[in-house]
Order: sequence, then structure tokens, then C-alpha cells
Amino acid sequence: MSSPPLRSGLRPEPPARAGASTRRAAARLAALLVLAVGIAFPVRPVAAAELSHDAVKAGFLFNFTQFASWPGDRVGASEVTVCVERSTIDGSVFAGWEEIGGSNYRLRPRFVARPRGETDLRPCDVLFTGAPDAAAAVPGLLGSARRDHVLLVSDAAGFAASGGHIELFLDGNQFRFRVNLAELRRSGVELSSKVLRLADIVQGETTR
Repeated sequence: MSSPPLRSGLRPEPPARAGASTRRAAARLAALLVLAVGIAFPVRPVAAAELSHDAVKAGFLFNFTQFASWPGDRVGASEVTVCVERSTIDGSVFAGWEEIGGSNYRLRPRFVARPRGETDLRPCDVLFTGAPDAAAAVPGLLGSARRDHVLLVSDAAGFAASGGHIELFLDGNQFRFRVNLAELRRSGVELSSKVLRLADIVQGETTR
């Protein structure tokens, strides 16, 4: 069943044809999500446009890659790997990410579908887990997230309070997000102050 549309500050995109045109349309959508409102997190309606929940979540993930910094051997990298657990976000909304590049973007995100339940996060820079029990699974992810500097994102209720880094949630017909700042700092990943100003900062119980 498809998700109900959300309002956002973007003009509607026409239906895309299959193949290269689909990828180009998706790349344009990602670009609009980044550029439409400065820091273009779709957290408030600006004009009457509609996007699916999955497209908005993909837009958030794209933006997080552009406003996050990773330590160690990731410094100076041109690409960032976004792992998305299967059956959580429709993979078609990520089509075209590999075509994104140029001076408008700090990093080129690369989408990787990932089986659910894996706790070795070394292949990932960002992990999106949308399982209903994602909050309960956080303790099993934190060790690798801290050691391997992986940004943890989910739309599961209670994810941030359980130690996950970023939790997407619906407020009316708008997506917003919570950040567990203490656990984020333990991971070594830094989010721009522009992002943090838009977030609800939460304190949660985490395993030290």
C-alpha cells in the first residue's frame, strides 16, 4: 500500500519514464530537496507539492550526508555509503544518486540495500533501519556505530531515546526529526549546527 502524500516546498515532478529518464528525475528531485530552501529539510510546507513518505525519507538521508562529517579515513572522501535495510524504503526513490556530483554537493551518496538484522556496520557511513523493533535493536548496533563511525537513522518510535542518532517522525503532515546528541558524539560523526537547530534534542538511556 502506498504512503499518503506529504506537502513540501517543492514543485511536483512529472511522472518519469523508465531507465535513464527515471534516474535523471530522481537526481533532480534530490537536488531540489537540497537546494530549494537553503538547508532543504522538508519540515515545513512552502508550496503545494506532494511527495511520498519514502521520497521524503530519502531526501532527509541525502541531506544528512551533506551536513555530516566523519572522522579518520573518511576525511577527504568524495563518496558516502548509505545502507538502507530492505523493505523499509522503496529502493526506486534512490535511483539517480550515482549521477549526482559537482560543486553543489560535498559528498556523493551511494545507496546500498542491506539485509535486516546485520550488526556489522563497517560497509556503511549511514544506516537506515525502519523495522518496528528498531528501537529495541539499538544496543546491538551501538558498538559498531561507535567503532566504525556510522550515523544511525530510523523512523521507529523511541529510536533516539534508545540511543539511535536520528529519529524521523511525523508531526501532522510534516516530517521532523529528533537527535540523540550525546550518542551521536560517541560515534564520532558530527552534524552541522544548521541541522541541529532544526532538531528536537533528546536524552536517552544508552549502553556505555
